[in-house]
Amino acid sequence: MEGVGVRPLAHAEDFSHVGWVSVLRSLPWLAWKAWSYFRAVEEFDPRGAVLVDAPGLHGPLARRLKRRGVPVVWVAPPQLWAWKNRSAPVLDGMRVHPMHSFEMESLRRTHADARWLGFPGGPALEPAHVRDLLVLLPGSRPGWRDLHRTLFREAVQQLDLPLRPVFVHPTPRQGLELGLECMSPQEAFPRAALALSMPGTGALELARLGVPTLLAARPHRADAWFAQGRLDSGFKGLPNRILGAEVFPERFSCDLTSADLAVSLQDLWGRARETRELLAPLEDLLWARDAQRRIAQSVSEIVRGG
Repeated sequence: MEGVGVRPLAHAEDFSHVGWVSVLRSLPWLAWKAWSYFRAVEEFDPRGAVLVDAPGLHGPLARRLKRRGVPVVWVAPPQLWAWKNRSAPVLDGMRVHPMHSFEMESLRRTHADARWLGFPGGPALEPAHVRDLLVLLPGSRPGWRDLHRTLFREAVQQLDLPLRPVFVHPTPRQGLELGLECMSPQEAFPRAALALSMPGTGALELARLGVPTLLAARPHRADAWFAQGRLDSGFKGLPNRILGAEVFPERFSCDLTSADLAVSLQDLWGRARETRELLAPLEDLLWARDAQRRIAQSVSEIVRGG
């Protein structure tokens, strides 16, 4: 967006946190940055607002904008589907575009004007002729990456597979990370034969390429305690939610060990062909073709008052 002339009022990296422990540790800084962001938006005096993801930040901003009569469209709105009986009054009457069709039911319960127009991620990457990598995605947010990268590395060190393990990061720095090469998704995903990943959009892109992936997370105990009884009992991984089955094994526990992950990865490698077959319907369910243009048209209608 900056490359085509959009002037940033804030930077997403300032608000890149997952889990209450991470948020509480940085609460004074986050509060000050959010206040500065809201002030900048009010001084900018927008005719319309397009919010993308970031519910912790954009929820309060949306309430401010609605009180001022500013039209708001939310792309990738709060993931209400992941929580039991969670409501979001700010979405009442708001045009929202979720990424996936299964989100529609939970959004409509909040009386949002929810319209799923397809997954806007564009076409999947083309697989490479040679798939020789075991890719590790311990998360891009610093707190979660620090928490999981050693666990993931220790897990793959226990394996005897004909694959080279590499870390993946959206903006990899040159050199090694914990002794392993770090690559971008565009470099690593087409060559991936197996993956160990935090749940998220990276896992979805791997699924589109037919890469068997183990989904894993070891949350802080405080986060796990807070989420107890609040999380929806369904699948946590996007590919599993979309397909309605646990195609990618899910391993989430405060007591998760590298040995646990190594056993699950070895088993998944033995079922690689079966897993690829189960992933075959995914692309049609995403209905990704032309979604970007459809969402852009919807946004323009609201912002222009059409």
